[in-house]
Amino acid sequence: LLVTLALARPTEGGAWSFDGTDTVVSYDGPGGLVRVWYSVEGNNQVLQGDDDGTGVPDFVESVASTAENVLEVYEGAGFRLPLGDSGKGGSDALDAYLVDFGGDADGLWASECGGGTGACSGYFTMENDFQGYGYADVDEAVRVLTSHELFHGVQAAYAQSEAVWFLEGTAVWGEHLYDPYNDDFLRFCSAYLDDVSRSLSEPPAGPVPTFAYATAIWWFHLADTYGDDVIVELMEAFADAPGDDELLVAMSEVLAGRGGSLEGDFVRF
Repeated sequence: LLVTLALARPTEGGAWSFDGTDTVVSYDGPGGLVRVWYSVEGNNQVLQGDDDGTGVPDFVESVASTAENVLEVYEGAGFRLPLGDSGKGGSDALDAYLVDFGGDADGLWASECGGGTGACSGYFTMENDFQGYGYADVDEAVRVLTSHELFHGVQAAYAQSEAVWFLEGTAVWGEHLYDPYNDDFLRFCSAYLDDVSRSLSEPPAGPVPTFAYATAIWWFHLADTYGDDVIVELMEAFADAPGDDELLVAMSEVLAGRGGSLEGDFVRF
């Protein structure tokens, strides 16, 4: 579950992309909010099966409809939606690409604004068949990946940041907002309990660690205490304070405005 910057789109090359063996086509979701790009034959051929006889693989239809449902839930909660990409995928829809990650990852959000801390548009890429992955079933994988990566798209509509404890933790919380019975969220909450002496904003060094995702339990605590709209307010503060130290100050101010305090809330947590 990755978030990254400035990757070439899978139709244009890059680390995880279609290749010369692929026949790439697209499918627009029922609401026109999402366009899914997939291969009907080749090394990145998408998971097959068309039980409803529409001529489009059921997996592709599921990705499109689930992604649109996720966007509706996030918009209904008060979050900004991912920004439009000025037709980079041939339409105003948010583009999703289904490619073979080969077990190296299962999905990513890529922002396309270059450097800086301002808001960005982007796209998301996810595994094309989930063969050999540890999800209970493909439906669970689709729910987890679309809700997680699209929450990164929500974040990108506010600002860019390297504060992985905030980015990944709130994205896992976004999984829970969309699907409260999400096992991925529960697994990460459990992982936090293995390292409770670590400072919230100081995950281990190196590639994005489990602890960054596991801070979801803190964001759940705040939402449980103050309501889901506290995360919306924190995201608005994030737009003006995307750095680690700035985020801690902004979080303290948001909680104080609701009659709490960062110190008191963390002690109770």
